[in-house]
Amino acid sequence: MHQGLPVDATFKRSDGVVLIDNERCIGCRFCIAACPTGRAAFNWSPPDDPAAAVQKGYSPEHGYPRRIGTVEKCDFCPDMAEMGMLPRVLPACSDERHLLRRRKRGCRHQLGR
Repeated sequence: MHQGLPVDATFKRSDGVVLIDNERCIGCRFCIAACPTGRAAFNWSPPDDPAAAVQKGYSPEHGYPRRIGTVEKCDFCPDMAEMGMLPRVLPACSDERHLLRRRKRGCRHQLGR
């Protein structure tokens, strides 16, 4: 997806959300340097995954279970999107560009308030 990233672990969904497939990630951290938002993070130690998320099995769409030695970033809460809600990060995000982009695309999701 991005020029200069060696294994195509970073990809963009049809709705524009950029995700990282941690089964393809080799831990080179180039995507961290390339991330325009600075929100990608390296898993230096074993992650503390919620049991319910681990039981679902791995999917790059939700990124669980996470793995030590790989990079992760916000997945924009696909479980909330399925319920017609915006991700948890938007009300807390100091950068509201995400919400504005969704409104421009005609997204009718409401904040879960």
